[in-house]
Amino acid sequence: MHRLLILSVMVFLFVGGLVAPAFATEYCAPVTVATNQWCDCTVRNYATVDDTGITITIYIDNAVANTCGPLTILAEDLYICAAKSTGSAVCSCKVTGEKASLTRSSLCVDPGDYTPLTCVSCK
Repeated sequence: MHRLLILSVMVFLFVGGLVAPAFATEYCAPVTVATNQWCDCTVRNYATVDDTGITITIYIDNAVANTCGPLTILAEDLYICAAKSTGSAVCSCKVTGEKASLTRSSLCVDPGDYTPLTCVSCK
């Protein structure tokens, strides 16, 4: 009897996960940034429909350095939210509100010319 109950609960949770809305939060791993370098949090919408209600928050040394949004990222387009470091620090970003299953985020550090020195993907 217990096995049947456990199996039923597992099936319910699995099916519930398949039909749940795809509201996601992506967290970017922290990266080191030097004085006058930029933290660029890029959100790319690979879907064929617009993704609305996205907010990007950039942190430098655990403090909010910039917030972009809520905004709409058009289908097959991207948006870059950036913050400049005033000293040697650690930056990270959080992306909330994306609804399209094909919206992805990454965090890069660049010297000010959008040539990435390092990048991490967000999960």
